[in-house]
Amino acid sequence: VLKCRNLYRDDQLDIVGCGEKVRALIEEHVRATGVDPRVPPTKLFDVEFEPGEVVLERVERVICSTQTQFQRVDIVESAAYGRSLLLDGALQSTAADERAYHEMLIHPALVTIDRPREVLIVGGGEGATLREVLRHNTIQRCVMVDIDGELVEICKRDLEIMHQGAFN
Repeated sequence: VLKCRNLYRDDQLDIVGCGEKVRALIEEHVRATGVDPRVPPTKLFDVEFEPGEVVLERVERVICSTQTQFQRVDIVESAAYGRSLLLDGALQSTAADERAYHEMLIHPALVTIDRPREVLIVGGGEGATLREVLRHNTIQRCVMVDIDGELVEICKRDLEIMHQGAFN
């Protein structure tokens, strides 16, 4: 299994732990394009879609990068995915495709209940699950519980594109 971690750094791309396959691909890219993604100020994050399949995504802008009591939180803009949330270096949500995930998470369950009134969300820091729950006009009370209150506050501030005001 080829899995790259800790690729996101402020000073340069660290490919030491990535293995020969990724190193060879990057060297081939440099020869073909003359662009070396390891040279600052390029920042990348990795997404492992399948075992052995790693995609490196260029970070266009860092919105927030901080360590909470529980985890590393990075909110970045990328050309392909738009605003993205990474926790401990792992991609969690992106503006480009989070809607499909959150719609399928919530609506099939809620439409099977006759007039749902109360919902408990465990996790859901970025607020997109809450957004989809609140689309149902029968909901009278929705409680979201997340272990990381700092993350929730960061998401309220920096991920409005995902929660769309659901916290208000």
